[in-house]
Amino acid sequence: MDTDSDSDRRVKDSCTPPDEAARGKTRTFLGPDLARARIQLVRHTTYGLGGVTLELRGNGRAQIVKQPWGTAEKPQRLELRLEPAASQEVLAAFVDQAFTEIFLGQAVGVPDELFFELLLENAGGEIHRLGKFVRTEHARFDALVSLVHRTVAGALDPATRKRLTL
Repeated sequence: MDTDSDSDRRVKDSCTPPDEAARGKTRTFLGPDLARARIQLVRHTTYGLGGVTLELRGNGRAQIVKQPWGTAEKPQRLELRLEPAASQEVLAAFVDQAFTEIFLGQAVGVPDELFFELLLENAGGEIHRLGKFVRTEHARFDALVSLVHRTVAGALDPATRKRLTL
């Protein structure tokens, strides 16, 4: 349940640029081996769309897994290879936005509201995960969701993006 204090803290966190100390915590979490880092964006299943997971690794490997909606569809999996520099730019954005220090609090969604989850994994296998419903706004989180989506989905042709509901 979204409390007033959670909501106020989330709004303040959303519109306050992170300081260098907060960025340093995310940088320390990731460590020096960015090629082995992993980002995962999950759009959880919702009516008519199914779910989709976009995964981006620091070495440029990417994967998309489309979960079916209903029994007529089958899961779809697509492997991609992006330039490692593109992955490194996304990881740099996670540091710049101090991902490990983002505060989302607790909020309740409404039926069929999209829920996005971001996961950041370092080379040692440690994971930091955040998720929220779309109407629970947080500018820094939303910017990272958009960046991961643009980076991975941008490597696909329009027909493939449509088929995968991206």
